[in-house]
Amino acid sequence: MNPIPINPVHEASTKAGSRSRPLPARPSELPGVSLSAIPTRDGAGNGMSRVSLRNKCSRRVSRPDRGRGLFAAGPMAAPLRHFRRVPAMWRWRLPGPLRPGGGPGGVAVPRAGLKKWTLPPDYSGITIPEKPKLKFMDKVPAVPKLQREPRRLRDIRGPSQVATDFTQGQYGILALGGGYLHWGHFEMIRLSIGRNIDPKSMFAVWRVPAPYKPVTRKSLGHRMGGGKGPIDRYVTAVKSGGLVVEVGGRCEFGEVRPFLTRVAQKLPFPAVAVSRESLQEMRREEERRRLDNQNPWTFERVVTSNMLGMRKYLSPYDLQHKGRYWGKFFLKHRV
Repeated sequence: MNPIPINPVHEASTKAGSRSRPLPARPSELPGVSLSAIPTRDGAGNGMSRVSLRNKCSRRVSRPDRGRGLFAAGPMAAPLRHFRRVPAMWRWRLPGPLRPGGGPGGVAVPRAGLKKWTLPPDYSGITIPEKPKLKFMDKVPAVPKLQREPRRLRDIRGPSQVATDFTQGQYGILALGGGYLHWGHFEMIRLSIGRNIDPKSMFAVWRVPAPYKPVTRKSLGHRMGGGKGPIDRYVTAVKSGGLVVEVGGRCEFGEVRPFLTRVAQKLPFPAVAVSRESLQEMRREEERRRLDNQNPWTFERVVTSNMLGMRKYLSPYDLQHKGRYWGKFFLKHRV
């Protein structure tokens, strides 16, 4: 590489006795010399990069001479604001500032694409009732039963025969097991759904009756014996496969699923939020598993054939429900 010539102005000031040492001329001021012609630093770290050379020249020129002014005359009289600094990350100078966009040179390129919009659902056949919110359920029946009934666990055993399909709404809470709803559960459902629905476009209806079954309980510390205890509260029996509440209106399942799921998780039995489509899909999947079963030793065949004399260990409900219901529990994985 040829040596960089010395600026004549600096050379004259040095001869005159100035303390400033001679500075090399800027590469842009040399005739026929550009930054692209100056070799850059290679991978081994040899040489000087264009940016380092530019910064070095700028630092030297920016210091004024203590004696006579260096910018009074000569080829270096141009101010520094006319020289554009190049960031170290760019090896070539850009014609202009970068613009946000993904096109060449950072310029946004307009594009025209085909958009496929999804048609909104049709709510023309939906009618909002006069009272869209859930009604208040009485804690005690209007005509309470004076007699104390037995437990009657068959009220929560097996599949439900009522409230298995939708009547007014499109979404609801489906019970996956048997259990009892207390008055506190009714209030929790009513308040939770009432806070999250819009009465102008949504509604909710009950699918279970108000508490009607009395439950007895003896006082704390009472001596055992003396007959059945007094009535403590009233409950509602719910079987597996029955709907607890329905929600409908001009809304989609994604809007009501969050708060319906929260309500279902607080119930005393397993439950899930469903829609009309998801309920039909669950039943089709159950039927498909029954038809596509490859295991010949099903519970129904083993019990019907009375293998190893197991009929004497089973209940009549096992023969009736084919082993899919065990008390209040629903065994969904059994075919």
